[in-house]
Amino acid sequence: MNEEPDYSKLTQAALDLGRLMDEESVEGVFVGAFAAGFVSEPRATRDIDAMIFWEERPPEALVEMASRHGFDLRSENSMAIARRSRVLLLVHRASGVTADVSLGILPFELGMAQRAQRFIRDGVGLRIATAEDLFVMKVLANRDKDRFDLRQIVRANPALDRSYIMKHVREMAEALELPEMIDLATAILDRTSTEH
Repeated sequence: MNEEPDYSKLTQAALDLGRLMDEESVEGVFVGAFAAGFVSEPRATRDIDAMIFWEERPPEALVEMASRHGFDLRSENSMAIARRSRVLLLVHRASGVTADVSLGILPFELGMAQRAQRFIRDGVGLRIATAEDLFVMKVLANRDKDRFDLRQIVRANPALDRSYIMKHVREMAEALELPEMIDLATAILDRTSTEH
């Protein structure tokens, strides 16, 4: 049975992760469906996704910070996964909400954190990726739910900086040898724009 997500719990976990970013003075930003709901129509989600610019630092230091802000490792394999894939899998102690935190290393990721918009919730400034940066990240992920989010982002933001988007999509497509990223971005930008 599919239960509706508990948005109060999602917000509680996001606030604690936002406090981590602020109080520990790390460059970070919320991405994923939770973040997309701030710049377009919200979509049901049960977790939060974030990127913290971490470069080559050991993930253990971030785990210590996360623990001070109410997060634990999701499983005994979480550290091995973080070292291998640069994604730290956490769970928020108070709410049970899971958080996937990417350990950023690319210049694009640092820029994404620096360009983040602040949305104030309960006195905490949540750093939310811009619509353009979310678009780029969603093209990279390219799942059905990401394509849905892409269309929603374009509909809600008619003044998207398309040249910025396509520049970064092309760079990632080339680096990852995934030319279909360019086709997907172009198709969604063009098709969704003509639906108005």
